[in-house]
Amino acid sequence: MKSVQYSDHVAFSMSQDEHIVYLGQKILKETYHANLIPILEILKNGQTRLLYSTEGMTSLSEVADKLSVSYRSMILRGLAQTLNMIEEQPFWKKEYLDIRKQYIFIDMANGTPGFILTPVESWVTEDKDSWIAKFEDVIKMLVPVEESEMSENFIELISMLDRLSKAIETKETDIQQEAKIFISYLIDKWAADDSVSDYIDEGAGQENRIQRVELRYNGAYGSFGIYIGKEIFIIGKDPTCDGVISINSAISRNHARIILRPDGCYAEDLGSTNHTWLNGQLLSPGSPARLKEDDMLRLANMDFQVHIEKFVEM
Repeated sequence: MKSVQYSDHVAFSMSQDEHIVYLGQKILKETYHANLIPILEILKNGQTRLLYSTEGMTSLSEVADKLSVSYRSMILRGLAQTLNMIEEQPFWKKEYLDIRKQYIFIDMANGTPGFILTPVESWVTEDKDSWIAKFEDVIKMLVPVEESEMSENFIELISMLDRLSKAIETKETDIQQEAKIFISYLIDKWAADDSVSDYIDEGAGQENRIQRVELRYNGAYGSFGIYIGKEIFIIGKDPTCDGVISINSAISRNHARIILRPDGCYAEDLGSTNHTWLNGQLLSPGSPARLKEDDMLRLANMDFQVHIEKFVEM
């Protein structure tokens, strides 16, 4: 594929011997996946192009040497979570993930990473050893330089990375098998939401940021707001919920939850009958989605506008 990076998006165009895996693309289009940049397919001059918006994000290649330990940890966590999602999808594979450092992006305001997944079969995705070499380079780039900044997790990461690097350099052991071992380790140790909480809490504590979050509704059921007043806030029609919506039978008893963390605000579907969407993308249970100002969160058939206020407690 030919790729071109613009100021606010990345565009990919395919040659004649490359083709889109449409079931893989359909999953990527219709379902929200944390840390994956949404895909847009367009037809221009008879040629299919895949677009990924990077507005408000910065390429890892531009800031890698300036990243704090907390941001490095958040990128590693995002990468681990993304690889875990890829393993769970039968129509995705890790080689679809563009692991080149210039095509990994970061929201420098909060450390959220953005990865590009191109579900396209080509000679590039068939070259599995080349993908692993690029993957190794990215992991090396994310390891802190100063030993004093390294937690136990980072020390273990370096040990596992040394094993992978040796396999790539000497070819004495199977590279694919060693990569599988390393990725399994990365998922097990870094994919959990609390895997980098110590770093995030430390960074957040310097400013003591507090969030006020309101979900504003204006539609067929009237006008009202739901104020998120605790770290885990359940919304549904059950009277025990923190935010009770009893006026609409389409809302499940325990429909969704809003989660306040030091690094941001998240929404998660709780297996509701009529689902939850964020900006038109379906949310999957167990996959919290980060909320931003003016996002549209749909619970069943009700659209809520997200309002987030941050301030520093003196």
